Amino acid sequence: MPRKNVPISIGLAIAILLGACAATPTPSQDVGQRIMETLSPAAYQRIVPHLAALTTGDRIDQKIRWGFFGVLRGKLAPPLILASGWVASLSADFPLVLADGWVASLSGDFLGAHSGFGKLIGQTGNVVLGEHVFGYLLGGARLVPQYVVVMSATVIARDEYERLSREKVANVGWAPAPEERVRIYFKDVSVKETRPLQWRTDLEDAKITGTLADAIRMVSSIERFKVAEGTLASLAPGTDYWEALAALKMSILTLDSGITYKAWLADGYLGNSWAKLTPGGYFLVYRFGYLQDNGEVPKLALIFKNGRVHKVVPHGTQEELERHLD
Repeated sequence: MPRKNVPISIGLAIAILLGACAATPTPSQDVGQRIMETLSPAAYQRIVPHLAALTTGDRIDQKIRWGFFGVLRGKLAPPLILASGWVASLSADFPLVLADGWVASLSGDFLGAHSGFGKLIGQTGNVVLGEHVFGYLLGGARLVPQYVVVMSATVIARDEYERLSREKVANVGWAPAPEERVRIYFKDVSVKETRPLQWRTDLEDAKITGTLADAIRMVSSIERFKVAEGTLASLAPGTDYWEALAALKMSILTLDSGITYKAWLADGYLGNSWAKLTPGGYFLVYRFGYLQDNGEVPKLALIFKNGRVHKVVPHGTQEELERHLD
């Protein structure tokens, strides 16, 4: 899975914030403004009828239209997509994909839009699941996810993928697996389901007072971990990923105008999540605990399997936690 979207550890986040966020790239005004325009409440409302019109088996690009651009020296370059669907120029510093309400970095970025698959979230046998997230930003920083589109595809070998690509067959692509330099190739990408999310929109109890570093310290106290401990205990196996995050009152923040979302704040959440793809499925592990004497004290791990709560277990080393990935 793309490492740029993994929430960093709470301790590291504080260090970065106290260092004036030097590690976070700042997009040019032009690029930042274009992203923010697509993530406004009005832009999200424009896309809702198209999302509602999607049905099982559809190709998502039948209803959703992405704009593909390059960013060169901080400025938007003209659209870079040829009729074949491939990027016309590799001179850009990085590709940028825009669509009303589409949260790129939680939806597979360029690859997720190009194939229509979104971001990898699950696998059962030879069927893989991807996800597109739609929503808007409040105050230019806080994400309000409102809708997800779950995609389905069939896993194929690289040779078949290359043959189908040469033949310009639609609905094929690949996605990065959690393991470095591992790719999952697939075909027959189609909509599996669409689902509105029950996410807080008032956010009164999630307001940040003081600096972001102050807010991180506050939610990482022992007292706030005790609150999270009760919520985690109440999460039934099979609870949807986004329902679980809503129950935990997760706040998802961008520090770079919607390019990435590295600041995830919730009571007791320590960041630095990790994922693993096994024959049993796609697992995502979230750490919970508190800060003590400027050090992290991880106590519990929330494990998701194929986009749903799998179990909550005592925290341990990654090797120890992998024993629960069944």
